[in-house]
Amino acid sequence: MKNKTFVSVCIPTLGRPEKLHRLLEAIKANAGYDNYEVIVKADEFPPNNMGTPKNLSRCVEEAKGELVMFLGNDTIPEKNFLQEAVWAMARKFPEMDGMVGLNDGYWKEGDVATHWMCSRALLPMLGGHFFHHGYNHCGCDNELQGRCELIGKYTWAEKAKLYHDHPVNVGWDNLDVIYEFAYSGKNHQADVELLKKRAEEFGFNPRV
Repeated sequence: MKNKTFVSVCIPTLGRPEKLHRLLEAIKANAGYDNYEVIVKADEFPPNNMGTPKNLSRCVEEAKGELVMFLGNDTIPEKNFLQEAVWAMARKFPEMDGMVGLNDGYWKEGDVATHWMCSRALLPMLGGHFFHHGYNHCGCDNELQGRCELIGKYTWAEKAKLYHDHPVNVGWDNLDVIYEFAYSGKNHQADVELLKKRAEEFGFNPRV
């Protein structure tokens, strides 16, 4: 393992200032690792919304880390989450050149890594972006994991835990406006169709 690999924790965010504050406090309290930075980029609401993939790329452009961790503003990292993610990477990929899925307490190993840590070394194999810019919000994580699996560069970090304060955990009855935008209407359908198309093109498991 490279000594104290630098990690950029990237948070593309939209609304929910109280949840973003909660996340930032949880990162400081629970990282268990001291060689990292946090980069936050705020998106705008429709009609000027760029979407998570493009906003994540804005974060990555500014990031200095060899490793990039993606967290949504609706996550609450648990004790030693960052240390455990780095250790999982080092155990599976000693050159620190893979993808690590984080344990959000809902999706299990083999399912979708909604939050993750990736090496910049993978970017040339992914078209230059961790999340393909054709997606609005959904499906981009499915594709990233699937394509990393195809090249043998994916692993799961069972001990790198976070709580995902998301409808899959708390129920779909009272969606906020951001979830409504992501999971309802034509944007969501377009994401589903794009995921299926790209899965056929590249040969990965779309997990839909």
